[in-house]
This record gives sequence, C-alpha cells and structure tokens, in this order.
Amino acid sequence: MAPEYRTDVARERWEQEEWRHYELWEKVEAVRHRFRIWLVTVVVAIALILSAIPVLMDRGPRWRGSILARQIAEEVSHLKVRAALEQKSYRFSLMAGDNLGYRVEEVSTCSSSERVSDEVHWFGSPYLSKEYTYLDGSAQIELGIPAITQTICVDYLEGIQLQEQALVAAFGIVPVKDLAEKRIDRVSLVTIQKETGLIRFD
Repeated sequence: MAPEYRTDVARERWEQEEWRHYELWEKVEAVRHRFRIWLVTVVVAIALILSAIPVLMDRGPRWRGSILARQIAEEVSHLKVRAALEQKSYRFSLMAGDNLGYRVEEVSTCSSSERVSDEVHWFGSPYLSKEYTYLDGSAQIELGIPAITQTICVDYLEGIQLQEQALVAAFGIVPVKDLAEKRIDRVSLVTIQKETGLIRFD
C-alpha cells in the first residue's frame, strides 16, 4: 500500500519515482530475456557443430576425392579438344608415386606404343599420395567395382579408345586406408563412355 502524503507535490514525486523503478525493471527484464535467447542459440549451435563433426570426419575424404575426380574429368575433356584441334592422338595415364598425377603421351596411333612426346602433371601437394591412391584392375575382383582402368587413349578421328575394346571405363580414386578395409563408399569415380565420349565424375 502506498504511503499517505500531505501534499500533492510529494505524491507526484513518489509516483514518478515508482514509474522510474518500473521502467528500470522492464529494461532489466528485456536484457535478461535477450540473454536467455542468446544463450539458447549458442547452446543449440554448439550441439549442432559437435554432432556434425563425426559426419565431416567420415565424409571429408570422400569430398576431397571428388575434387580430384573432377580435375581428372576436366583434363580428359581438355585432351579431347586438344586432340581434335591438333589432329593427333594422345594417351592419358594415371600416375601414383611421390604424388598423384597423370601422364599425357602423344602417340602416332592409339594402337601404337611409339611415343612422340611425353608430359607429366601432378596434382597439388605430395600429401595426396599418402592419403589417396588410384584403383587398378584388381578392384574389379577385390572391391566389386567394374571397368576400372588407369589408361585411355584419345584419337582425333576415332574418339576415346578404351582397353580391351570396352565400351565403358572408369578411373577410381580411394583413400589409402579404405583399401585395407575394402570400403567402397568413399571411392570417387570418373566414368568414360566410348561411343558417346561422355565423361562423368562422382
């Protein structure tokens, strides 16, 4: 209950003071409300980040392998254009050693082993060869992935030529540790069709 005052001035002062206290309390409550919202948002964000870490660690190698697959697909596409413009034949081979890369050999024909020129290109930094490797023909038996190859030839007249008269071939990139575990869900593929010359990466 409000105290009784003898003058209207004193009552008005008291009411003003009460109103100031009310406004201050409203401001304090507004700050506390905003802080609670901020705190909940931060907690939810941290929980989402922590839950995403295992997924990122598991799928990260797959995504980086897809980047390499895209680079290989682009190089093969450029080689097709180059062969058509220069009216020459080129053999494209994957190379793995101290790094991952590829070799481009100018040949007289795709059926010939005679090399006119030879170019070697490497991808990125040497750590790639420690993290990734190329699949070879044994992957068809051990991992059940068909049509794996490491070499194709691009002829300006006959288009893409694959080994053993195959109609489809694929370059495969896999994390090194996945080979021992025979894990194939993180394999990245560059698929090449002979008749259409279509190149896809996944």
